[in-house]
Amino acid sequence: MTKTGLHVALSCIPSASVAAGPLSFSQQAHLRPAGEHGPALARDPVVRYAGVSRSFVPGLFVVDNLDLDVERGEFITFLGPSGSGKTTTLMLLAGFELPDAGRIHLDGREIQSVPPHRRNIGVVFQNYSLFPHLTINENIAYPLRVRRMPAAEIEDRVRRALDMVKMSGFGTRLPSMLSGGQQQRVALARALVFDPPVILMDEPLGALDKNLREHMQLEIKAIHERLGATFIYVTHDQSEALTMSDRIAVFDSGRLSQIARPETLYNNPANLFVADFMGDNNKIAGRVTRIEAGAAQIVAGDGTELCCQVGPGIAQDAAVVVCIRPERLAIAAPGEVAPNVLPVTVSKLSFLGDHYRLYAANRAGEDVVLKLGSRNRPDDCAPGCQIAIQFSPRDCLVFPA
Repeated sequence: MTKTGLHVALSCIPSASVAAGPLSFSQQAHLRPAGEHGPALARDPVVRYAGVSRSFVPGLFVVDNLDLDVERGEFITFLGPSGSGKTTTLMLLAGFELPDAGRIHLDGREIQSVPPHRRNIGVVFQNYSLFPHLTINENIAYPLRVRRMPAAEIEDRVRRALDMVKMSGFGTRLPSMLSGGQQQRVALARALVFDPPVILMDEPLGALDKNLREHMQLEIKAIHERLGATFIYVTHDQSEALTMSDRIAVFDSGRLSQIARPETLYNNPANLFVADFMGDNNKIAGRVTRIEAGAAQIVAGDGTELCCQVGPGIAQDAAVVVCIRPERLAIAAPGEVAPNVLPVTVSKLSFLGDHYRLYAANRAGEDVVLKLGSRNRPDDCAPGCQIAIQFSPRDCLVFPA
């Protein structure tokens, strides 16, 4: 590819479309929309983790020097794979785990030495933890009775809590008489009934089927918007986090990899881990052969030349990984001359209702997945067919290998 061709291919790429290596929080702030804050920038945090660490095995930290602010009234999700530290971070706030180092503030007050029942935090567990021998009314009333509230106020609060989760008329039943989704609603009502400023939810939808889980995501988000309380939600499900969250904190091996709005995390991940964890990604290994004014020519492992924009973290001759989302790939027309045309061999085509997923491999043996609209079934899609795929230079992300 000529130098002129490289500039033409990259001339229309916005300068913030590609992340190059891990970003500092100041760089993340530059990429974030107005009003989005990093861990140290919250104006009125209801929760603050300051240098918090927790280890169960000496020298191996489950939570490692965490600094994180949770803004008042937001819905924030702790997201990450199993063992990343997200649940432990939640349990440290609830008081069921104690930090080895650092401080945790709730409404400006240090709470490391405050027992869980005095933190005034609502908690919804994955298994709901309802008392099986108590009716629904009695389960919801339990935190109010512990607080010695008057009977009339308890009755009124329980009624309003049931109305809020659309469970009026179920108060006299036992938990065993309810479905999983109904039990989840009761657990949420019990966590909300005493008006806590912060609600913690530890993978509460994990036991539900797909349709019910998606319905409950919308219900929980609607309740959050009505109440204006702070919700801190733990999940390993990326789509769940994208659907519900104002911000998402991505954890990896006890550390905070990135915290941002869903759109920012998906479109401008700070590093390769976040890019790979947040949704599907095609990864093509290559090496930078030329950089000029942020425009790079990258030669992939199969010899194909790619056009990308790179940031200051990418250097000449560096080994890199180019990431492209499946929905940003298209099948190139025969003989098409455009940037980033890659020959691939089809291995499988799957119909998933609203879209097709086309599985292929490039000449270097790297897997490539395309997401195509349900009306865009390709003609040549039998296993073994040779086709070419294409993507715009503005749709790729480049990270150090």
